Amino acid sequence: MYIGVGSNLGRRGEHIRHGLKMLKKRGFRIVKQSRVYKTKPVAMPGARNFLNLVVATDTRLSPAACLAEFRAVETALGRGRLRRNAPRTLDLDLLLYGRQVLRQRGLTIPHPRMHERMFVLRPLADIAPGLVHPVLRRRVRTLMRRMMNDECRMTNDNRNSSFVNRHSSGHRPPATVPHRDQWKAR
Repeated sequence: MYIGVGSNLGRRGEHIRHGLKMLKKRGFRIVKQSRVYKTKPVAMPGARNFLNLVVATDTRLSPAACLAEFRAVETALGRGRLRRNAPRTLDLDLLLYGRQVLRQRGLTIPHPRMHERMFVLRPLADIAPGLVHPVLRRRVRTLMRRMMNDECRMTNDNRNSSFVNRHSSGHRPPATVPHRDQWKAR
């Protein structure tokens, strides 16, 4: 099972460490852990950057029981759920549970937007690049590369090149699209 872990409120690193310890006490054995990435929040204007990582775990708990444990840990660490896309002390997302595909009210496996989120794909690729998404049937590293390519497409639009030529003053124009290496591990 793979869990997405994030925090952008308070002492982010401490919240993550404490949350992982609490998961261990609740029957989750952490098998692998990705590097920690500092990422910009999605749909949270003005919010602090997140620290994100992914952990691979073993557990005997069912997916629904895992979700209940995640909510209990998040609540114990001060997460409120008053509004969607609010800053959070800890966010635990069930990304994948073996090869299971599950759609129930309040629980969808695999996570319905994991393939659209670089802050999930990048750390997941650290620990399981060859893992296959059970619905999309694509490897994690392929999904990550595809997303990087979608974010960084070349253009043949002459208006862009004339803009660069007018504003470059003979110097090479600065890159406008972040290079993948700018997704630095903390």
